Formats: sequence, structure tokens, C-alpha cells
Amino acid sequence: MMDKVVEACTRVEGSGNLNIYLKNDEIYQTELNFSVFRGFENILIGKKLLDIPKIVSRICGLCSASQTIASCKAIENIYGIEPSNQSILLRRVLLSGELIKSHIMHYFFPVLSRFIKNI
Repeated sequence: MMDKVVEACTRVEGSGNLNIYLKNDEIYQTELNFSVFRGFENILIGKKLLDIPKIVSRICGLCSASQTIASCKAIENIYGIEPSNQSILLRRVLLSGELIKSHIMHYFFPVLSRFIKNI
């Protein structure tokens, strides 16, 4: 049995390790561990519900739509609110745009620089 640890995974929020456990040269278990607790949920204690989506949208500059929509869905679940089809469609459009933006930024900033010399 052999264990492989990939320390300090890059391009993630914070730092992390990937543990790969091998038995007879085959992977039998993997673990992805992040050591940073950011505690953003503590910021929201005592805040007005309508302020929460605005606050969480500032957690990450790249995924503000995802954070906002997730907080809206959590509030909807608490109160049993069913969003309209128009709202669901708008959310899908926003998330698709965010995904495109994220992929473009990932390619041009952290990844492309590894392939271009003398940067």
C-alpha cells in the first residue's frame, strides 16, 4: 500500500491537499482537503434577509452570480417560495454567463502564463 500527497493545490480559493491512496498500483481512495475556514456564514448572523444576497455577492469577484443565486435559493427554501419560470430562466442565463467568464479568465490569467515564456 502506498500513499501519495499532492500538497498545496494551486488555483483554488485558499490552499489544499489532494491525498491519493494506492493499493496494488490502483487508486482505492482519494481525499481533497482544504485547510482554510473562511467563516463567511458568520458575517450573515443578524442580517436582514434582503441584505444577504448583496453581502454574499461580494465573497468572490469571479462567482458573484453563483453566490447570490445560492443565497436566494436558501431563503426560498426556508420560506417554501417557488420561483417563477422566468426567474429560473434568468438564473440559468446568469450562471451560463458566469461560467463562460470564469473559463475565459482561467485560461488567460493563471493557465496561459504557464505556457508563455518570460512572463
